[in-house]
Amino acid sequence: MAQSTTNGSAPQRNGGARADGHEIHDLLTPDNCTVILIDHQPQMAFAVQSIDRQTLVNNVTGLAKAAKVFHVPVVLTSVAAKTFSGDIFPEVQAVFPDLQPIDRTSMNSWDDEKFRAAVERIGRKKLVIAALWTEVCLVMPVINAAYGVGIAYAKSMLGPNAREAGSASQEASGRR
Repeated sequence: MAQSTTNGSAPQRNGGARADGHEIHDLLTPDNCTVILIDHQPQMAFAVQSIDRQTLVNNVTGLAKAAKVFHVPVVLTSVAAKTFSGDIFPEVQAVFPDLQPIDRTSMNSWDDEKFRAAVERIGRKKLVIAALWTEVCLVMPVINAAYGVGIAYAKSMLGPNAREAGSASQEASGRR
């Protein structure tokens, strides 16, 4: 049953979900989002210049641990793990020892049928994405997945190949 409001905000259904169908604009909670960790692999991290590699690993591991503590569903994905990039960071895999990363051959994770099916199976309308490279691992799936879902990116876990790329992507998004 919808509740009326007097402050101009959207009406709320019981349980806090918006009655106007715009749940993607609600705040992130452990009950409405999925955490997606994309391509946090050693070989891929060599090209990252915008963040210290150990800081990157620590940040991603911290997000993984937070997702686990708050029971947020997680999707792990890697690219060419066996042939080039290696397994995801062992610190991240240790947080989810029973969760097998979805290994892909395409750079755009959203192009991979198994990855997309895993995200859709969870069914959350908010995606928190931490991806290794801003230019590819983050931008491509965000553009493809953006219709109908809310997306937040974990800035402290991004690693553009060049410092300039990080500044340019922040300027383009209006964030600093």
